Amino acid sequence: MVKRLPVFGVFLLVLSYLSAAQNASFSGKLSFDTAYLNFDEQSAAEYGIPGRSLYSAGTAQLLMTVDGGSLLRAYFGGTFSAYSLTDTSAGTAVMTEKDFTADKAYVKIRLPWFSGKTARLNIGKMPVSWGYGTIFNAGDIIFGAEPASLQRTGVSFSMDGSESSLNDLRVSTDWITDVSFPVIDGFLSAEPVTVIPLESDTAAALSDSGKLCAALSDSAGTVRSRFGGRLLFTPYTARLETFEIGCLTDLAASEQQFYIAFDGNLYADYNLCATVSLFKNNFQFTSVTGADRIYTAAERTEQSTAVSMGLSKIYTITNYETARDHRLSLRAETLLYPCTGNLDVFAFADFSCTEKISAAAIYLFTRAARNSLAGEAAAGQTGSTDASDETAHTAAFSLTVKPVSAFELSFTAVVPDLRTVYESQEVFVSCTYRF
Repeated sequence: MVKRLPVFGVFLLVLSYLSAAQNASFSGKLSFDTAYLNFDEQSAAEYGIPGRSLYSAGTAQLLMTVDGGSLLRAYFGGTFSAYSLTDTSAGTAVMTEKDFTADKAYVKIRLPWFSGKTARLNIGKMPVSWGYGTIFNAGDIIFGAEPASLQRTGVSFSMDGSESSLNDLRVSTDWITDVSFPVIDGFLSAEPVTVIPLESDTAAALSDSGKLCAALSDSAGTVRSRFGGRLLFTPYTARLETFEIGCLTDLAASEQQFYIAFDGNLYADYNLCATVSLFKNNFQFTSVTGADRIYTAAERTEQSTAVSMGLSKIYTITNYETARDHRLSLRAETLLYPCTGNLDVFAFADFSCTEKISAAAIYLFTRAARNSLAGEAAAGQTGSTDASDETAHTAAFSLTVKPVSAFELSFTAVVPDLRTVYESQEVFVSCTYRF
C-alpha cells in the first residue's frame, strides 16, 4: 500500500502557502436530514436494520479554492458526516457513525504549448469526467458506470429528490495525474491520465455495479495503478456537439477497458456511451455464499460490457394570466449490460410551480439477471432460491421549497419497491444550505 499522509501533508503545505500569498475563496454545503423508515420483515432483514426506525444525518462540505495567478490554481475540500439510526420500538440507537474524508486536494497548472496554446496539468485527488450521463455513464471507466450510492437490490435513494441532488450523485474523486493539451485547435484535444494506486472504495463500488471490476484489487484490497487516456473531439455541429474515445489499462490484472461516447441534440439533448473490458487471465471470485468460482476471460469480458443512453429536455410553460414562466425538466437514462441482461432505467421529472417551489418525481427500475454477479449477490442477501431475475421498482416524490437564496427545504416520500407499497415506505425531510 502506498502511504498517503506525506502526499496529503505536502498538499496542505502548498495550499497554506498559496492561501497566505493569494486570496482564497470558500464554498460548500451544509445539509441535515431526518427520515422515518418502515420496512417489511424480509427487507429489514436484508438491509440489517429494524423494521421501523428513525434516521438522522448531518453533512458539512467545505471547498477552498486558491488562485495562484493565471498559471496555477489549487483546491482543497473535505466532508464531515455523521448519522444515527434509532429503533423506534426500543428507543435505542442501533447504528451511529462519524466520518471525515478529504474529497479534493489537487492543483491545476497551465503549461506553455505549441503555437501559443497552453496545456493543463492536474495532480492530486480530484474528479475526472469521462463520458456523459447524470446518473448512468458507461463511458466512465475510471469511477464506474453507476453511482456508488445507487444499488440494484432495491435500496432507496439517499437524496432529497431535488435536481441539485442528482448532480451530486456522480461526484467521485481519486488520486490522479492528468494532462490535457490541444492537438487540433478547436476540434481535438488529448488527455493522458494515470490513476495512482491507493486504498479506496472505488473497486468495491464498481464491483457492486454488476461488472467484474473487483479485478482492480489485489488480495490486500489495494487498487492497482491504471493508466490510459482519451481523445476529445468538439465538432459542435447541429446534431453532434462532442464525442470522445478512450482506454484504461491495468497491466497487473491484464485488463484493458475501451469506451466511446457521443453527446448532442436531436430535438432533445442526448448522450450515448459504450464500454468493453478485455481480459487475459482467469479471475477467482468468492460469492456471498462463500463458494469460489473461477471466471474465464470470456466470462469476465461478457460481464464487463455496458451501454448507457440518456435523453433530457427542458420546456418553458408560460402562464399568460400571471405572466409567469414555469419550467418542466424531463430526464431519462438507461444502463444495460448486454451479455448478462442487467438493466437500470431511471426517469426524472421536475416542475417549477413558482420561483420558490418545485415538485419532482423519480422512478428507478433495476433488473439483476440471476446468472450475473449482482443477481447472485441479491439472491444471497434474500436467501432466494428462485431462478428468476431480481427486479425492483423504486419511486420517489419530492417537494422542494427555496424560501431564501441558497437554502432548500425538501419533503420526500420513497417507495423502495412499488410491489410492496403497503409494507415498505420512507419519508425524508432535508434542509440544505449552499454557499
